Amino acid sequence: MVPLLLAVCLGAALGWFCDVSKWNARIRRSTRGFLILMLFFLGAQLGINTELHAKMLTLGFRGLMFSIFTIAGSMIAVYFLSPFLPSVSTKSTHEQKSSTAKQD
Repeated sequence: MVPLLLAVCLGAALGWFCDVSKWNARIRRSTRGFLILMLFFLGAQLGINTELHAKMLTLGFRGLMFSIFTIAGSMIAVYFLSPFLPSVSTKSTHEQKSSTAKQD
C-alpha cells in the first residue's frame, strides 16, 4: 500500500510543480492503456480462481442486493436532505445572461 501511495504522491507533485502540459495527451493515452491492462489481469485472476466459481451465484445475489439498497438509500437521503440544500439553477450561463439582457 505504501508504494502505491508514494507513486500517487510523486505523480501529483510532478504535475503540481512541473510544467507537464505538453505531456497531457501522452499521459491520457498511457493512463487508458495501463487501466485496460490492469483490468485484463484482474479478469485473468478472477478466471483462475476456482473457489470464486463455486460461490458465484451467492456472491452475485449479495452484490445485487448491496447495489439495490445502496441506490435506494441514496435516493431516500436526497429526498429528505434536499430541502436543506441550496437550489441550483438549471439554466446555462449563456441563458442567464440573455434573460438579464432582455429585462434591461
